[in-house]
Amino acid sequence: MKTEVILSRLFAGGAIRQLSKSGFLNATDITGIYNAMVASGGSVKQMNDFFRQPSTQAYMTALCNELNLNGNSKPRYSKMDADGMDKGIADIWTPADLKSIKRGKNNMGTWLHPYLFAKYAMWLSPEFEVKMIMWITDQLLELKKNVGAEYKALHRALKTSGIAIELWECAKVDKCIARKVVGDSQQGCWDGAEPEQHDLREDIEIRIAWAINSGLITSLSQAVEAIKTYK
Repeated sequence: MKTEVILSRLFAGGAIRQLSKSGFLNATDITGIYNAMVASGGSVKQMNDFFRQPSTQAYMTALCNELNLNGNSKPRYSKMDADGMDKGIADIWTPADLKSIKRGKNNMGTWLHPYLFAKYAMWLSPEFEVKMIMWITDQLLELKKNVGAEYKALHRALKTSGIAIELWECAKVDKCIARKVVGDSQQGCWDGAEPEQHDLREDIEIRIAWAINSGLITSLSQAVEAIKTYK
């Protein structure tokens, strides 16, 4: 099991903490950034006012329904039936699961599911709504650019080395990576991938390309095996 790491995301001139495993973002951080910006001539916002609104409660219910409908359920837990068999019941999302209050030294504050966090940031002000939309778009474009660059570098290494000259040979490597990371290789399999999965894909592409260019991988079968056994 991977250790939880607190990441730092830059937004509107400040830093917002994010949990590496769940992806939850710290709403206390963005509230502080907003209130500091309006302190000289505006009214500060209180997070509780956001959660008191009926529209927020309706949004949280709709978000849970969508997460559960699309299979984005929380990690499965074990529950034994009367015969001692593991029923493997999935713990579905509820509105209470979208928000977490922590009091630790390094992770203190209110943490929100990324989709709820975006909704909260947009509630703070029209200016922050614009900043949030631009921030999300920039993050997606940067992710797409990085993944595309490593993908091209891997294909270049495969073709230059002579390991994969035909299109189907390159496709075999791509599908192997997809199955390794998201468990599927059908068209559109990356559409619902999490940021951590895109990071893993990039890491695999970098390392396989390096191994090919270094002469450590000299055949298609070796490349496929290296991907399957990648840790």
